[in-house]
Amino acid sequence: MENRKKKCGIVTFHSSHNYGSVLQAYAMVRVMQKMGLDAELIDFRHPRTTDMYEWRLWSTYKNWKWNLRELVLRGLFSFGKKREQVFSDFIENVLKKSKRVKDKNDIPDIYDILVCGSDQIWNPKASGENDPIYYLDFGTTTCKFSYAASSGSVRFGDENPELFKKYLQNLKSIGVRERFMQEYIKEELGLVSEINPDPTFLLNASEWSEIEKPYKGLPDNYLLIYTIKRPKETINFAHQVAVSLNLPTVQICNDRDLNALMHKDVDYRLMNVSPQQFLWLFHHASFIVTNTFHGNMFSVIYRKNFVHYGINSSDTRISTLHDEIRLKNKIVSSFEIDQRIIDYNLIEENVAYYCKCGLNFIQANINDD
Repeated sequence: MENRKKKCGIVTFHSSHNYGSVLQAYAMVRVMQKMGLDAELIDFRHPRTTDMYEWRLWSTYKNWKWNLRELVLRGLFSFGKKREQVFSDFIENVLKKSKRVKDKNDIPDIYDILVCGSDQIWNPKASGENDPIYYLDFGTTTCKFSYAASSGSVRFGDENPELFKKYLQNLKSIGVRERFMQEYIKEELGLVSEINPDPTFLLNASEWSEIEKPYKGLPDNYLLIYTIKRPKETINFAHQVAVSLNLPTVQICNDRDLNALMHKDVDYRLMNVSPQQFLWLFHHASFIVTNTFHGNMFSVIYRKNFVHYGINSSDTRISTLHDEIRLKNKIVSSFEIDQRIIDYNLIEENVAYYCKCGLNFIQANINDD
């Protein structure tokens, strides 16, 4: 008789319509499956994380100015509807999930292993509150651990440190994504934690290419722009780099940012890019300019020449990544920099070691169960 696979439930942000969230969720499940587990995402969707992205004409979580702007863009021009469709297709048809649950009492006690992470699950600004589900405050299994959990730039335990200490003490192991979180947990809560690489980093380029879908109609060589904050500044910078490299520019657009959509220095503006096409665009770019964490992640995964434009002291995810793999001089704030080729041979061992640490952390926790 064949042995039953251990069942693993994963709690994360998987229903947000942004590339990092859905791809890290996919990676978490895939990594656990590769380790021999029957893994799935526990399909809990906090109202705030879904309301932020759903195609609707009014949001209860935004101010009236934002709602008025969305009313015009979405009501008159249907901006965002196709984007929601491509993300919903990925979430519903690619991600392996449980049945939808409303709260922790709705989660069946069927899991041998429970994992929370990654993404900003411990950021109350992201979910609107600190829901106990994101700390695995449910189920009878003793094998509960966090992996690459993040609070973004928020010191997540400041409001009620004793409660957070109680939550974390119930975890078998604590894995976090940023160094500042590791330091906070040690200094303020007296607990030990380990820094983990984002789960997207635990799959290699070949594994990611399995779900890629080509974006047709683009030149063979191009400079890819992927930005969230300060798109106008980043596009200006990317244009300078593209001119110096004699490359056309391709931008993965956020349909809510009119400044980016109307920027004159972009050759190809891509709307409604699916997560699978997002991967393909990174894989086939000749050079990448980004100011996002997962833009950095996938640039390294696909071994691309890239720069991160803009120094954001509040986003320690990017500096943590660069420090861990010893990647130097790729965070820039002006064009006065030599856009030299990254010699990945020099950091290959660091990348491999960083990934191995993440995999070993997971393996140690599931093996001890």
